[in-house]
Amino acid sequence: MMRSNDEMASEVTISQKWTKTIKRFRAPVTRMLVGIADNSARYPKTYIISIIVISFALAVVGLFTNFNLEVNEDIIWTPTNSRAQLHGNFIDNESGFDPESRRFMVIIHRGGDNILSMEGVRRTFEVLDTVRETDGYDDLCKQFYGEDPCPINSPTQFWNNTAELFEESISTDEKLLAALSTTTFPNGEVVLQTSIIGNPTEDENGELISAESLRAIIKLPPLPESSESFESKGIDKLLKLRDAWAAEGDGYVFQFFAERSFSDEFQRAIINDVPLVPIAFVIMSIFTCIIFWRRDWVYSRVLLGFGAVTAILLALLSGYGLMFLIGVPFTSMTQILPFIMFGK
Repeated sequence: MMRSNDEMASEVTISQKWTKTIKRFRAPVTRMLVGIADNSARYPKTYIISIIVISFALAVVGLFTNFNLEVNEDIIWTPTNSRAQLHGNFIDNESGFDPESRRFMVIIHRGGDNILSMEGVRRTFEVLDTVRETDGYDDLCKQFYGEDPCPINSPTQFWNNTAELFEESISTDEKLLAALSTTTFPNGEVVLQTSIIGNPTEDENGELISAESLRAIIKLPPLPESSESFESKGIDKLLKLRDAWAAEGDGYVFQFFAERSFSDEFQRAIINDVPLVPIAFVIMSIFTCIIFWRRDWVYSRVLLGFGAVTAILLALLSGYGLMFLIGVPFTSMTQILPFIMFGK
């Protein structure tokens, strides 16, 4: 169907009005930018010093006021007000159910060799006792569980999580295998074998013969501030214990995971990447200076290349400073910006 001339004229008129409106707003902005450029050409030193001072001042003030390093993976990767985030907030804060405990998990093994021996269980007790003897453990458990200890899911439950009881009741590996093959713990709780013993092997009678790993899970209270502080201390002690085992050289190793482990890795990666920013600045400065260098000083534009890279650095300082001032958190995502800007 052909459109009438009046309809076409109406469309042109609207387009012209829109163009005029854009030009009307663009004109004062253009005049302001031209004025700043003209003024900066007249007083270059004043502008250069002012921009440097303002950029560093914004960065310093923002860093010491509202700077916040965000490493929570749920906040970083989950879209704001998404269905998953809204449902998670309801479950955690409004549903009325008890919050889930914070799992501190450790797996002891010998690189695939059999771990079902008295020494393997002793090593499990050693790991558990290292965590339980960390300063603040008992007080942390009392905050949520009262007089009861923090729940532990581990093969050590067969001996009430007590190393002394284990040593008194188990004298051979055969007695150990018999104890681990029972279907209930001393308190009557049903044993979920695959939750505490990894890759078990049984004989025709259902008795354990071997396994590749033992797992212990300490259920810390769902108190983020208190538990995170304790987890940090517990991780430090476990790292020292792991190094001591490695020095012994008898093949026993363990891996562990706490609720704060991902956050710690995010923070470690961010801190380790910070020195790369000045390195990138230096490399790009050298590169631009080489590209713009000429034998003839009239045609050589080394300072132009260096100034361009420096302008990017000052823009980044100002941008990050303003971002910190208004409360935008610093994450592993925002840290990518300097490398994108320098790369362009």
